[in-house]
Amino acid sequence: MIPKGLFSRSKELLSLAGQLAAKEIEKKIKTSGAESALEHRMDQARAMVDRLGRLKGAAMKAGQLLSIETRDFLPKEVTEILSQLQDKAPTVDFSEMERVLNEDLGPNALNRFSSFQTTPIASASIGQVYLAELDGKKLAVKIQYPGVAESIPSDLKIFRRIAEGAIFLSRKQIALGDFFNELERVLVQEVDYTMERALMTEYTKNLDADPRFKIPTPIEGLCTRRVLTMTLEEGLSVSEWLATNPSENDRTILAKAILDLYVLEFFHWGLVQTDANFANFKIRPAEQAWVLYDFGATLRYPREFIDRYRKLLSRIPVGDEAELMALSVELGILSAKEGEKARRIFIQMLKESIEPFVMKQPFIYSDGDYNDRIRRTVSAFISSLEHSPPPKTILFLHRKLGGIYQLLRTLDVSIDLAPYWTAMLHP
Repeated sequence: MIPKGLFSRSKELLSLAGQLAAKEIEKKIKTSGAESALEHRMDQARAMVDRLGRLKGAAMKAGQLLSIETRDFLPKEVTEILSQLQDKAPTVDFSEMERVLNEDLGPNALNRFSSFQTTPIASASIGQVYLAELDGKKLAVKIQYPGVAESIPSDLKIFRRIAEGAIFLSRKQIALGDFFNELERVLVQEVDYTMERALMTEYTKNLDADPRFKIPTPIEGLCTRRVLTMTLEEGLSVSEWLATNPSENDRTILAKAILDLYVLEFFHWGLVQTDANFANFKIRPAEQAWVLYDFGATLRYPREFIDRYRKLLSRIPVGDEAELMALSVELGILSAKEGEKARRIFIQMLKESIEPFVMKQPFIYSDGDYNDRIRRTVSAFISSLEHSPPPKTILFLHRKLGGIYQLLRTLDVSIDLAPYWTAMLHP
């Protein structure tokens, strides 16, 4: 059962904080060494997965973001454990989920479907997805966990306390208020399935029947704030499709479609589905098409922000360091208080980040040298920060970009990115 009350959820989170602190003290007492340090971090990761997986909701979502943002910097043994928060979350018994279904769709809601499979096909931080059928049509029914929406403020308040405690121990002066405010704003939107339904409809309209993309259709009369019933759009997962040994040409066609979609989303629509978790994409090989899922974390970006972001991109190859720093501070990417070391590494990171677009083409996504260089630079940059929190203005946007990069790297493609660079700078 999911802890729902403020006291019970706070108790779970504070217990987690105490458990992690105890492990830190235990590590300091024991003999140090690389092997013991790794085992210590693995123990902490297991504790987080266990507690946050049972809590679900905002606490689990915050843990998921932690697992994403640290995957390139922690030992793979640790990230493999944390990644369970992404796609191996423990399921909730259907009796709890059926109560939500009955409250939102009326008593005996299961009778409104021709058939309903009570074992979920997907389990995440906000809800679970079930297969159903109505009038011969296959459906997917997403049901929200009970109490999740109400627990967001209290969950994040406690989780923020844990995070700020870790920063205090690191002796850095990073304020996390804006980061958690942005996280709360996005989570409040994610738990509103009526908003997600509207966004699905808007995306379908924006894509204007582009055959490269398929989006589920919400079912009238079976959707509420906590229940989202939609057509079941089937396809192969990325790993399933790659296991069929698709040709390089097929992989490239689908990779270019994803890049085209991002340029449309951010630079033209100002509307971006920011969760690039692989589970949100499936492939229909015969149609060379993507099935797109989960629009809860879709964010709008004002034209003024997009224009400033484009200006920063355009100045990276030619602008001086003072100009790049001023633009980055203006966009909220970096604090003006950062020292010379952080600024120097930041400029290096900016220049390395655009290499795939402006250097020799095509860019090879499996290029180990580039991947290693950018990982080291980003790691050094994060370590050098003394004042800058995760930038709320681009936090979810760059989460999307990172997901796209990992997706194309997984597809193992080589693409001429020069046209995309032009498309981003000159819409």
